[in-house]
Amino acid sequence: MKGMKRNMKKRIFWSFLAVSLCSIIIFGALSFYFLDSSYTEKIGIHLNSLISLIKNENISKLNYQDLARKYADVIGNDIRVTFVNKDGIVLGDSLSLQKYQNHSDRIEIINAFAKGEGKSIRYSETNNKMSIYIAKKFDENTVIRLSIPLMDSINIILFSLPLVIMSLIIAVVIAVLLSKILSKLIIKPILEFSEKLNIIENNQTFSINFAYEELSPIAYRFEKINSNLNEYFLKFKNENNKINIILDKMREGVIILDKNKDVLLINNSAKRLLDIKEKLFDKNILFYTRNTALNNAIEDVINSKNISEINISQGVISNKALRLYISPIFEDEDTQGVVIIIRDVTAIIKAEKIRSEFVANVSHELKTPITSIKGFSELLLEDNIKDDKTVKEYSKIILSQSERLINLVEDILLLSEVESKTKDKNIEKINLNDIVEEVKAVVKEQASQMNISINFTPLEVYFFANKNSIFELLLNLTDNAIKYNKNGGIVEIKLDQDQNNVYISVFDNGIGIPKNDLQRVFERFYRVDKSRSKKSGGTGLGLSIVKHIVELYYGKIDIDSKENEFTKITITLPKTND
Repeated sequence: MKGMKRNMKKRIFWSFLAVSLCSIIIFGALSFYFLDSSYTEKIGIHLNSLISLIKNENISKLNYQDLARKYADVIGNDIRVTFVNKDGIVLGDSLSLQKYQNHSDRIEIINAFAKGEGKSIRYSETNNKMSIYIAKKFDENTVIRLSIPLMDSINIILFSLPLVIMSLIIAVVIAVLLSKILSKLIIKPILEFSEKLNIIENNQTFSINFAYEELSPIAYRFEKINSNLNEYFLKFKNENNKINIILDKMREGVIILDKNKDVLLINNSAKRLLDIKEKLFDKNILFYTRNTALNNAIEDVINSKNISEINISQGVISNKALRLYISPIFEDEDTQGVVIIIRDVTAIIKAEKIRSEFVANVSHELKTPITSIKGFSELLLEDNIKDDKTVKEYSKIILSQSERLINLVEDILLLSEVESKTKDKNIEKINLNDIVEEVKAVVKEQASQMNISINFTPLEVYFFANKNSIFELLLNLTDNAIKYNKNGGIVEIKLDQDQNNVYISVFDNGIGIPKNDLQRVFERFYRVDKSRSKKSGGTGLGLSIVKHIVELYYGKIDIDSKENEFTKITITLPKTND
């Protein structure tokens, strides 16, 4: 394509120059023609003048031959004088009186007898030269004719040729300069138009006033194109901004690759999920992640043209679980790239794991009391048990396991209810002091069985919350402080508040919690001392219920414990509901 491009300025220059040179050549040819015609005409006039002079002389005493030679000698300049009669016979000729052909067919002779004078230019067989002939009627029977070779006119032209050539050279130089100047002047508006077209790159509108009316339609079309381009660009920019906003606001990561696996687009979520810090563009996906499973899956999708779904782990510290959906991009049935949608399924997988563990734990926890109830019930139904004491003992065991089963089911239902809430209902202004007193009344008998003292200094602390939720929170904390205490132990409940928060703390000097178990005690069914927990009727769900109630009120839990010495749990609830 480059070889086909031409320089417009050069084309105009050479066009002007060619026209100028052609004009000069034509002008030169015409000049030679008119110079020759002018010279011939002057010779004719001169010969006519000479003939008139000869006619006015008295030539009766001379014959035609002598007269022809006389005037030829007088006139000179190789002028030939000839006298011809009406029959075409040469009466006298300044060259000689040799026998000439009959001249009756000569045009100038014919016209002279017919019209009084005649003229012709032809090749002369006498002197073997192109000559001009002028003839005039001398009398009724005689014509005088003068002729001169035209070679003289050619000599004159050749004589003037250097001057003509010099003039042509000057004319050519002037033509070159004028062509150059005119080509610049002609091309200037087009160059200005070209400069204005650069405005299109900046998405600006422009108007063009051409110096040439013929180019105005082009200017109008470009203005229209520019206007349309600006309109299309604005629409494209708005659409692009919308797409970018949508992509940036998406929780899912989006990556678009070409068939070479170079990144064409990547949103912020994808960078976050893949832990990408660098600002890389048009780089291979390997610059973003070295995950082998991902790269293999992309390669398979490009080759097989099938949709793929894979799970990968990302991040050494965060250990995110990612699910990737990889789809091919087709153009004319050829794979031109892939689209990757990335979802963070860490919470889902974790929830599935917790659910699976929960089901397993619930099944295990339910199985134990149910098995006991079934076993002792079958023993009671046997006929060989006659001892009332044994029946009573078995019945107590069945009752105990039934109560344990009921407590477990109630805790499971309560936990399920609390977990399903995003915000607590039936909010009212409650006095925490009254709630603590109610909890003390409920656990009084349980505490007295282990000789445990419950210490509480009454303090009027008001808080906006669901009364039952706060009651369950305090009950579970106090219940745990009693269950995992020692005979004759102490449980202290304290209330406090400041301008922003309400504080609830429960302290016991019981068995404590090992340091390694502190972060897990809020998990469902997690027990530090499993044998003691089951013996005391614990379900392993109490602190999990406490945790979810605190989260409903955007609070936090602090736990401090030392094994075989004490445990202190402090709840901080912000007064945002007031």
